[in-house]
Amino acid sequence: MGRMRARKREQQRLDEVARGYEAAGDIAMKRFAYIEATAQFERALAESHSAEDEVRLCEKVGQSLFYGARPDFATAWFERALKLCDEAHFSEKHAATARRTSLEILRLLPAQQWLESRTAEALDTSLRARAQAVDEGDILGAQHSDTSITVLLALLGRYDEAKNYASEHLQELGIEETSWVHSNRMICHAILWAMRGRMLPAFAEFERAIDAAKEIPDGYQTTNIWDDYANWAMVLGRVDVARGCRESALLVARERRIAWRIPYLTLRFANTLLITGEYDQARDLVRDALTYDTTTPAIRVLLSITGVELATTLGDEKLLKRTFDSEALELAMKSGEPERIAPIAAAYAKVWIARGERRRAKMLIARGMNAIKQSDHAGDLLVLATRFGSREGAARARDLFAERIRLPHHQVAEAYLALSEAYTKRRSETETRMHAHAAARLFGRLGYRHQQTEASKLLGTPKNVLASDNRKSIFGHLDPTLTTRERQVAELVLRGLTNRAIAETLAISEHTVETHMTSILNRLGLRSRWQLMSSKEA
Repeated sequence: MGRMRARKREQQRLDEVARGYEAAGDIAMKRFAYIEATAQFERALAESHSAEDEVRLCEKVGQSLFYGARPDFATAWFERALKLCDEAHFSEKHAATARRTSLEILRLLPAQQWLESRTAEALDTSLRARAQAVDEGDILGAQHSDTSITVLLALLGRYDEAKNYASEHLQELGIEETSWVHSNRMICHAILWAMRGRMLPAFAEFERAIDAAKEIPDGYQTTNIWDDYANWAMVLGRVDVARGCRESALLVARERRIAWRIPYLTLRFANTLLITGEYDQARDLVRDALTYDTTTPAIRVLLSITGVELATTLGDEKLLKRTFDSEALELAMKSGEPERIAPIAAAYAKVWIARGERRRAKMLIARGMNAIKQSDHAGDLLVLATRFGSREGAARARDLFAERIRLPHHQVAEAYLALSEAYTKRRSETETRMHAHAAARLFGRLGYRHQQTEASKLLGTPKNVLASDNRKSIFGHLDPTLTTRERQVAELVLRGLTNRAIAETLAISEHTVETHMTSILNRLGLRSRWQLMSSKEA
């Protein structure tokens, strides 16, 4: 009896210790201190003894890891928790909780699978989550899964299925929705409008979704909405709107310390600047992203999409070497997402064409074309199909552009079609120049300076690709106060780069950057880099 009481007291002590660690982890999560939260939850797990505790803590470890630098590490923890929910023998008291937890994890897993370029699997998981929610009578859970399914279908380029599914399942609920479900439904409606080319209602729904997401404290949902908003703004020809969305998304990610979202959204922003022809700024942002842990599949793919195209444009062999990643190409292909496949296939094909490996490039173009169902996000690949693909591929590229042009707000497709026509073989020089001029004019109106430059080259009057970055210095009359190197450092600070990224950009040490920063602040009579950044607005 004495031993039993001693064991019971020891177990109670361990339970109390575990509860203390878990409480500390919960507090850390509220402070966005995700590394600390992970450590506390793992300590609590080490002291726990019941399946119920293990399920709950595995889920919490997964959630804290999701917001860290390597969100893909969270997958194993979610899968462990899900396996326990399915296999452990819970008491009647805890069985209902286990079912709810299982459903919650099924809602979280699609994001993990998307990060790992397993988007088709993410769709299957969302369908499973919906079926379970229906069985449980969880109306809000089913609604959440419905929006996830619709968005994933859109990501996979299955627009018709997405529209049909949403028409059948997405309806106003007769019960009070959570902010998460409400904002998700608004995202879904926005995407459905955007797929139809209806810009104004799409943008209005995105704005409503952002307002609803303001009540969600972690900020992830807000960054997700801004990111989707920007993607569809680009499709609908509003690069100015997309740029503002990119800046807002990155700001929220930094404020809420969502570690992996910072390099991811930095690369998204860099890609937009690449399209607008602001190459120096885009390269600075890519270099900044490279200072983070970029081995998460979704980030690797985006790094290659942006970095390879930018390096090819600027003739930057060093950047090309760092961003040309054959595994990233396969990860993009594995995802099944046209938005990932088309741009990376186009970027890599251009590299191989420049190296004289045309057969290899043509094979990649054909492979990319097999994954494309619309012209959205695929303009560069479709143009390459016209230039270097088969006759059937070229015809299909023109058909996809023509299909998009039948919808409203089709200016992007119209510009790309004009560029494709300029490259069509057996045209006279006059016809080529006519189509190239039309493409240059249309891309110029859109603000697509990168593509405008390509069209202008066909006219024999290429624009200086770096011209858009020849800006006046932000310091105006204070310029003479700083040395040339100090001005360079200050400009990079104002673009939001860290000391490490500045050091890499300028090929100097971080210590040298710190020395320059001290001198800059002293010369300008400032106390911190934040005052320096504020001077930009002054």
